[in-house]
Amino acid sequence: MHVLWDLKKKFRCAVLKNKTTDFEEIGEQVSKLISYKTNSHQDYIPVLLLVDDFQEQENTYILQNAINSYLAEKGLRYEKTLVIILNCMRSQNPDESAKLADSISLKYQLSPTEQRAFEAKLQEIEKEYKNCENFYSFMILKSNFDTSYIENVVKNILKELDAHQKKAQLISFLALLNTYVTDSTISVSQCEIFLGITYTNKFRQPESVEDNMGTYSTLLIRTEVLEHGRYTGIRMIHPLIADYCLRELEKSCNMDKCQIALNILEENIFYDSGIGRDKFKHDVQTLLLTRQRKEHGAETDTLFSPLIEALQNEETEKVLTAGSDRFPQNAFICQALARHFYIKEKDFKTALVWANLAKKKAPKNSYISDTLGQVYKSEIKWWLDKNEACRTISANDLKHFLEASEKASKAFRDSQQQTDSKDYETEAWSPQKSQRRYDTYNTAGFFGEIEVGLYAIQILQLTPFFHKENESLKESMVQFLSGKGNIPPDPKNEYYVVLSQFAPHLQNLQTDLKRCFDFFVDYMVLLKPRNTPKEITELLVSKKVSRCFKKYIDLFCLDSSSLQGKEIQLFQEENCRKRIEALRADTFSGLLEYLNPNHKDAATNMENIVISYTFLLQQNPNKRPTKEKQNFILANIILSCLKPNSKHIQPFILLKKHLREVLQHVGLCHPHPDPYFLACLLFWPEDTELDQDSEQIERYVSSLNRAFRRQYKHMCRARQPSTLLYLGKKKGLNSLVHKAEIEQLFGKVQDSNSFWKSGDVWERKELRDFLRRLDGQAEGRLISVEYGTEAKIKIPVTSVYSGPLRSGRNIERVSFYLGFSIEGPLAYGIKVI
Repeated sequence: MHVLWDLKKKFRCAVLKNKTTDFEEIGEQVSKLISYKTNSHQDYIPVLLLVDDFQEQENTYILQNAINSYLAEKGLRYEKTLVIILNCMRSQNPDESAKLADSISLKYQLSPTEQRAFEAKLQEIEKEYKNCENFYSFMILKSNFDTSYIENVVKNILKELDAHQKKAQLISFLALLNTYVTDSTISVSQCEIFLGITYTNKFRQPESVEDNMGTYSTLLIRTEVLEHGRYTGIRMIHPLIADYCLRELEKSCNMDKCQIALNILEENIFYDSGIGRDKFKHDVQTLLLTRQRKEHGAETDTLFSPLIEALQNEETEKVLTAGSDRFPQNAFICQALARHFYIKEKDFKTALVWANLAKKKAPKNSYISDTLGQVYKSEIKWWLDKNEACRTISANDLKHFLEASEKASKAFRDSQQQTDSKDYETEAWSPQKSQRRYDTYNTAGFFGEIEVGLYAIQILQLTPFFHKENESLKESMVQFLSGKGNIPPDPKNEYYVVLSQFAPHLQNLQTDLKRCFDFFVDYMVLLKPRNTPKEITELLVSKKVSRCFKKYIDLFCLDSSSLQGKEIQLFQEENCRKRIEALRADTFSGLLEYLNPNHKDAATNMENIVISYTFLLQQNPNKRPTKEKQNFILANIILSCLKPNSKHIQPFILLKKHLREVLQHVGLCHPHPDPYFLACLLFWPEDTELDQDSEQIERYVSSLNRAFRRQYKHMCRARQPSTLLYLGKKKGLNSLVHKAEIEQLFGKVQDSNSFWKSGDVWERKELRDFLRRLDGQAEGRLISVEYGTEAKIKIPVTSVYSGPLRSGRNIERVSFYLGFSIEGPLAYGIKVI
């Protein structure tokens, strides 16, 4: 608040008091503040908006996007920063939390100057108040957050506390809630009912909660609550006081966290009557369920809520079971129990009971379907780890684990389908009404299916048919798992009987694994997270997927060079395709991944990929699949970016010829955006005159946008299209520039993410001689570029950053740099002409 006061002449300062307010409404209020008593956009005064403790860092990004959207909708034109958001988050480890971008740590630590100021203030207070030592929040600050001071205060106040009294129970409830749930309260109304305070005599002053609590009331404070209605609540005066109360209650009164949690769950009064019971129920469910996430601003990732993490195994079972009884409709408590039993107890049978119960309560929720799959998968992994040295498996165990593998795969596929649908959101439980998240896209089902598929292969390698120690059987297993071969029939062999039973599942295993790997390459390469913490989390996922893919290619992508005969050409083609697949170059997004500057040996590998595709196209060129032609064209484009002087790059004219053939074959209604993306890259007009290719570009852009929406729009709930290439000043293939080339112009930048996201990169003069600046007409966020002299076309381009543009039907001339995404062309660095 002092910061706002100091800056009140430079900014229009505001505090977001009610975090439950709709973000669109906040955008409207901020917009009014910006433009208040101004005549033009040059007079706008920036708003400094203080947000007190969004519980998840992600909410800051959502608020930012909401404000941006509202400003764009209302046509507030701007060229400088209009809003600065200060999000103050509580943290037990501020130095670690401050590693997030645009963050600094403010610690429980006073400077010598501040300590002297507090001493002087104490002398003022002592002159006016008798019991100033009871001003605990002030005294905690004055003591420089000395834990021994807090411990002594709590110990002295609670020293004669009777654990059986209602007062003690209320203290314990508030201590537990305030320690683990930010902004938790119990309403005054509910406290009165619990303490038995009644108003029987209308002539006598009614007893207050503070009167009833006596000396213990010095630990409590009243606070206004705006969530779930407006009322007065009661909480501990400071989170550190709450924490030390919990410690003292356990030490002096034998009231541990488990017992307090059970008491809270069993006390009907708080759930049945009184103002504030809806928020109380929410706070208790948060206590049981909400895990910490680094990507949401927490210090660490936890498997369970902090309270559950603090309990012993038996206590966890008791508390969560009581929670399930208290909230019978909440499927996520059943899910937490399932996770407890399979992660902590390795009791897979009980875990399965709870997972199935959760599934019954929320059948369309992708996260719960994933948990069911995880139970089955974890049992297989546990057995494999326990029997690591084992060389064989019994037929009964084989049947049990193949059945578990099949059921896990089905559960994971359910999770995948459900995350594509928005139905599951109606079953989701939000831990706080004030928390808003981007619509999530749950990828766990895809990774789960990969893992369980690889575990199933390990199980198969313990059978006589596919034993891992017999190299000659490896090819047989590959053929079987690829659906190209069968097991030699032997009805009397118990392993044959079991394998035959699960053959439909096993013979699709390679296809299913490939589908999941292809999904991750599309998801990670073509689309990008909306904020930096998400990028860090997903980098870890990407590394796990890469490790699994290494296992996959070690089995399914080995050369069959030992095979000889009259069909040797077919074997050569097959081996060529395997090499391409091993390099992740058999998909459009897999090829584009080579533009990532962190990709090892990218140029060398891409040369080999181009050589391989050139070989495939030379084998019966008229009958090559469309996909291989597309990949051949893209591989040449990428090689041109990575190693422009490579002798293996095919002529630009030849690539355009191949692309014409592809487009003629697929038409304008192909389900995938790949051919139209290539058309944007190769057929974009080089000057105002059009040729037979560029005159069709407007139609190709429309087809690209349509195909993208069909295939990837559902993933954009949590992500946005990546800009894969930019339009440079050179001609032919050399006109396509990738991000790493642009970054080389500037050398090392301190914060690369911020450099790009802020738009600073487009203001650098180095770009003027490197990228081509186009002119166009803007109408709102949509920009159109006109080409042609006689027959004219207008190519639609989407503006990424629309600050300089006016909304509505105002048409203005603009210039910009052009980027290419899988959704369509994008405009960067927009300037009004």
